[in-house]
Amino acid sequence: MDVNKGANGLVVVAIVLGLLWTWLFTYVGSTPFYLPKGG
Repeated sequence: MDVNKGANGLVVVAIVLGLLWTWLFTYVGSTPFYLPKGG
């Protein structure tokens, strides 16, 4: 059903956002806020 599909989608989005947030926090915590350019 749509409800189950939506719930699974939210879980995936939450995991992806969590990983991105953790990566951003670690990256910004050690270097100035710049996008990585092959460095």
